[in-house]
Amino acid sequence: MSTPFTTSLGEAPDGGRVLTLTGEIDLTNVEELRTALDLATRDVRPVTVDLTRVEYLDSSGLTSLFAYTDDHELRIVASSLLARVLNVSGLTQVADVTIVD
Repeated sequence: MSTPFTTSLGEAPDGGRVLTLTGEIDLTNVEELRTALDLATRDVRPVTVDLTRVEYLDSSGLTSLFAYTDDHELRIVASSLLARVLNVSGLTQVADVTIVD
């Protein structure tokens, strides 16, 4: 059984924001992801997107993350589970991506 998709927005010590995502990100909840990204990136400050608790990320989720790299400073933190998809998609080339175990 998969973990339900949730979002949580908090403040980072450097004055930026941290958007923590949990569960599976796919076409069924990508609008919720976009809404969360809209709120997190509302101001001009760095936003850390914490994907360490994301179990699955499909192309609609990747596309949403890519859309925010043009106008916003995104820092992405992900587990090694997502390392390959983030690398192959090219997201590591346009955002600051850190892989943790």
